[in-house]
Amino acid sequence: MFFLPLSMAIPNILLVLIIVLFILQRKNSIWFSNYIGVAFAFGCISLFKDILLTEQPNDITEYKFSLLLIFVLVVGINIHNYIWLEIGFVLGTLSAVFRAIYRIVNYCFLNDVIPFGNTSGINELIIIDRPYIGFMCVISIIFLSKFMKLRKNVRTNVLFTLCQIILVTFIYLITARLALMMICYYFIRIVFKKRNFKKIKTWGVCIFCLGLIFLLGNKNIKERFYVGGSIKTTVNKLKDYEPRFTIWKCGFEQQKFDSFSLLFGFSEIKEVQKNLLQCYYEIIDKKSKRDYYLKMNFNMHNQFLDVFLKNGLLGLSLFLCLCFFWFFKKKLSFEQRIVIFFTIIFLTIENLLNRQLGTYLLIFLIPFKYKKEDKQ
Repeated sequence: MFFLPLSMAIPNILLVLIIVLFILQRKNSIWFSNYIGVAFAFGCISLFKDILLTEQPNDITEYKFSLLLIFVLVVGINIHNYIWLEIGFVLGTLSAVFRAIYRIVNYCFLNDVIPFGNTSGINELIIIDRPYIGFMCVISIIFLSKFMKLRKNVRTNVLFTLCQIILVTFIYLITARLALMMICYYFIRIVFKKRNFKKIKTWGVCIFCLGLIFLLGNKNIKERFYVGGSIKTTVNKLKDYEPRFTIWKCGFEQQKFDSFSLLFGFSEIKEVQKNLLQCYYEIIDKKSKRDYYLKMNFNMHNQFLDVFLKNGLLGLSLFLCLCFFWFFKKKLSFEQRIVIFFTIIFLTIENLLNRQLGTYLLIFLIPFKYKKEDKQ
């Protein structure tokens, strides 16, 4: 978990070693649960459909991330002390943030330019894509709040608060839009959770004023949120510059194709991306914008829609079970519930299962500490 925000190779190597150790201790290990059964069914549905419905099966790499999710869950169900994963993840995220800050500062000294408004430029400097590093910072901030509840030590909590300030500042500087909204929502929820209405009124005004100052005072944020001179201008800029408006339109149109099955989706999962690229070519009039979309090979940017098109209602039902299963479990803390909620929100704007980092991040949907006790 420490290396997850820093490298993709090292977590894979460590996962292999962990699985070997896990097998050696198989007598004391849990290999199956109701949740693992759902994950296994979801992970294998594309593979089974591919074997049964297509003449030429896809390459196994098309399913590697779904299968990786099963391995991580099987290991995760046997974790006794989940807090060590949280500690490792927070330390790794902080290390990634400090590395990014060093690279940004170095870039500014060499070029006399602050690159926060440039998506491709900032992604090269922070190494991890902006939405993902922002999301990881949000999760780390929530974990730090949990640590403060557990420790209740003034000096330690001052350090944890300082770490939270660094992470919030970093999110603000790189203008990670969804992460900014999540953090605002999270801190407002904390204020209301205390149920001190005098404080709620005071903090509410402060948060609103600070948010307004940040929005009006940061050019990059206004650009990233497409804020214009009027609501109409803002909406038009949003439709023109935000890729998801085009991508989701192309995605929803695929439901009308003759080759699409409502129950099973497309027979070949590669067809979804091919259809997206074809749609970009046909509906985008501006050549520079069309070439950019084709060059970037934009995926669906919505995991639920992507799963529905690839595996139909059957696959979507299994995936929704994976996402919402733990909301119906008892004993979940406020932090666990909000981590699950934010992960589901993140799934609506990104395809986590299309990349290795995203697949690993999905473990935050599962509060592992209760699975060993409940065996479910």
